[in-house]
Amino acid sequence: MATPILVELSASAVQAALALADASFRRNANRRGGREHYANTLKSHKVGKIGEVACSLALTRHGIAVIENFRDPSREGDADVVAGGWRLEVKTWSDYAWERGGRCVTPGQLPEVRAKADCVVWCTTEGQLDAGRILVRGWSTMDDIARTEPRITTVGQYSILNHQVDDGDVRDLAALVAAIRNGAP
Repeated sequence: MATPILVELSASAVQAALALADASFRRNANRRGGREHYANTLKSHKVGKIGEVACSLALTRHGIAVIENFRDPSREGDADVVAGGWRLEVKTWSDYAWERGGRCVTPGQLPEVRAKADCVVWCTTEGQLDAGRILVRGWSTMDDIARTEPRITTVGQYSILNHQVDDGDVRDLAALVAAIRNGAP
């Protein structure tokens, strides 16, 4: 099991992430959630942007230079973060959803995520979003995710067929930092 890294964002970093989330939500307001995806809500955009900022900060604190595609609306379909040639997708959940619904990619999303990313970095918010406390839980390769048998995961009112990586199979962030330092995948 990976050792989570706590990232505490400054108030200005939280506000910047929330502003990015608001803009992203407005751009995607007509996109619906559905049986294959979670609801398209302002809260889901906030959780996602907070996680992207935390992932980027965690890597820079390890001396890794990053490109923050998540800040550029024209790069919305690209990997969220690029570091040392590695393309990273960041998936973030509220802390209460981690056990039952975290570490997931739907079968419908898997080809799209695989095309734009080499791995997924898993995060959770800790407490209130505006507190800016994020756990970077670890990461998984796209093959790690694809090898899991799809199963129904349920959080709140949402039951969705997902590839869900077992918590014990999540890789430690230190392994990703080492892999990035060794070069592109």
